[in-house]
Amino acid sequence: MNNQLDLFSQKKPKNMEACVQRMKVELRTAGTWIHATTFNHWFGWSDRKCRMIAEHSEGHILGGNGGYILTVHATDDEFAECNGRIRSQGEKMVARADRERDVRKGAAA
Repeated sequence: MNNQLDLFSQKKPKNMEACVQRMKVELRTAGTWIHATTFNHWFGWSDRKCRMIAEHSEGHILGGNGGYILTVHATDDEFAECNGRIRSQGEKMVARADRERDVRKGAAA
């Protein structure tokens, strides 16, 4: 089963730190956005793997519609858009979890 919550797993997959470092090097060299399809071409990384790498970068890699960029290279507007999207998604996930919990509590009553 494809579980989106795997993206937020605290356990880092094997070689994840090496992937984070490789992505950071490529982004530092480029100094701009690199799309996931480029990482796929270069390293065979899927969109999902790119998202996982960004997640495990401890905030150093920012993901958005344009691909990935080092957080410190993003403009203020780019950062606000990407960070706002992540915050909004998180709020929606928490609201969904709360609704599911409420349904579960109702089923137990």
